Amino acid sequence: MSEEIKDRLKSFGLGIVFPVTLAYLGVRYMTGGATRTRSGHWLTSIEAFGCGLWQLGVALCVHAFFYQRYDNHPRLKLAVIAGGLISFFLGLYLQFR
Repeated sequence: MSEEIKDRLKSFGLGIVFPVTLAYLGVRYMTGGATRTRSGHWLTSIEAFGCGLWQLGVALCVHAFFYQRYDNHPRLKLAVIAGGLISFFLGLYLQFR
């Protein structure tokens, strides 16, 4: 397999599929569809929203780092990373305050 095909597969898998899966799980928490952690602890609505926001932030950062087309647009890549970091830290604050 050539390097170009490997890069495209990595860009698709880590740049699109994995972040979409994380965002789906995060939106479930943010909308109230999931109110328990994997270990079975109940979450309040604010904690669940923070958990979803945290997952959405991780999804944005992973998407920005691994999606290959952002290499041509560094300012857009930095903006997506900044939005992901803000969501990540705000989500952690809401979840563990």
